Amino acid sequence: MSGSLTVVAFADELLDGVVEGFATAYAEEQATLVVVGYGPSQAALDCDLEAAAAAAGLPAGALDVVGVVASAGDGIEEELAALADLVLTRRPVPAAFRFVMRAEPPTAGPLAPGPVGPLAPGPVGPLAPGPGGPPASPYEERPGLLRSRLCSQEQMETEQYARWCAEFLQKPSLHRKQWEWVFILQALEERGLLAPGRRGIGFGVGSEPLTALFARRGVEVVATDLDADAAVQAGWLNADQHAAGLAALDRLGLCPADRFARLVSFRVEDMNAISPDLHGGFDFTWSSCCFEHLGSIEHGLRFVEESLRLLKPGGVAVHTTEFNLSSNTDTLSEGGCVLFRRRDIDRLARRLTAAGHRICLDYSEGDGPADRHVDVPPYDLSLHLRLLLDGFVSTSIGLIVQRPPL
Repeated sequence: MSGSLTVVAFADELLDGVVEGFATAYAEEQATLVVVGYGPSQAALDCDLEAAAAAAGLPAGALDVVGVVASAGDGIEEELAALADLVLTRRPVPAAFRFVMRAEPPTAGPLAPGPVGPLAPGPVGPLAPGPGGPPASPYEERPGLLRSRLCSQEQMETEQYARWCAEFLQKPSLHRKQWEWVFILQALEERGLLAPGRRGIGFGVGSEPLTALFARRGVEVVATDLDADAAVQAGWLNADQHAAGLAALDRLGLCPADRFARLVSFRVEDMNAISPDLHGGFDFTWSSCCFEHLGSIEHGLRFVEESLRLLKPGGVAVHTTEFNLSSNTDTLSEGGCVLFRRRDIDRLARRLTAAGHRICLDYSEGDGPADRHVDVPPYDLSLHLRLLLDGFVSTSIGLIVQRPPL
């Protein structure tokens, strides 16, 4: 591939991983990569695209998309090749390459042009895609919908949160496991997936109430968990966190028995080797704090990718897992429980969006008293949004990924 790289402004965020992907897609064509980053004094995503084009020395209307990333930093010259990572301008731009992702709020200000240099091969990784047309807001997957985010106290103090807790017969509590269940329920309801005629599949369901609640809404559910021997080895049976069959899936009587029997089935599944016969048959898939137990960071990321194969076009995967708040370098990367860093989740997002899937990430941390408290062993559990795990402060992150429609 040959082309030119125009750097309108430098950006630090998500540099590793978009030239290689674009080079593959456009190996025989001319293309122009335009990187538009926003520093502390620069404009937000809703900038005037014609003004951005003018700043880049391009014809009016030449920018199809604008990628918004983190604030400016040092080392611009050394990073030019990696900056091609961010935005492809070509008319028409394929829907898979219309993307934007950002974690921190942008600040208003004028757009500032930066240096210009030749396009050089380098690592590439797309950000979260918007729909066809102008990029979506970096804060919402679609207006008003829940986005992938960290657990926080503020989310647990709403009427909506209390309503969901009442559905599975609990009072709201400052416990991240409860938050995970509510996050999954809310994400799926907002997208119209908790309705008769829908079909969902859950992994590592244990004794959670979600299977029964989905069936109560008329959803056909395939619930899965480890086989009994593997569960014993992992210690899930003693912890009451393993489902050995249908009887474990509605202990609270949340769904009428006849409806539950008609809509729910159970099967043993290894999350590291999902059966191919499940591919393409579901409107949604979910797991609650499971894929950190698959042996390594890479195994967990691969599971999320593989779970999308189970979805029909336009289907949604909602997964929660452990998130390392202490470090973006050191972590628990192998063993019975791993801790995903921001860099791991960003890497997953690049892989997913390169395949055309949609994910929008928000790494905002809460600032309430419960968000500042770290539960230490032996855990109290009454205030359990943050916990100390092998020397790292961890919380839960919820991921919402949509498979592209046909």
